[in-house]
Amino acid sequence: MFLDTIDLKKSDDPMEKYGAHVSTCKHKYYMAYGFNWPYFCYASKYNYVFILNAFNPNFIQRYELAKHVIRCSFCFLTDTHDLFVMCEVDEGYEVYCIDLDSNHPLLEGPVLSYSSSTVKH
Repeated sequence: MFLDTIDLKKSDDPMEKYGAHVSTCKHKYYMAYGFNWPYFCYASKYNYVFILNAFNPNFIQRYELAKHVIRCSFCFLTDTHDLFVMCEVDEGYEVYCIDLDSNHPLLEGPVLSYSSSTVKH
């Protein structure tokens, strides 16, 4: 996954068009992603969740999942701007939540926990 940052003001100017590209961030491995306008999120292999907002392109939110998380299996962004992240842990699954409309969005959870036997592995 490549994340390019482009200065839109410079891209409109023909003299600055090729100088509009500001930076590139490359992630070779990601586990889950979710999209619901204007948000896009993905979880990296290293248990970080990144959230991007199309209306605020200069700010990327990054959250670190708990140390006991094996991997992030699924991300879901709701219409009410809540992010739910389902994670696989040793004893089953845990669901974490972030309220993206909050002034100080925090990774909360686990808000739900399920054993592997409850969901039939």
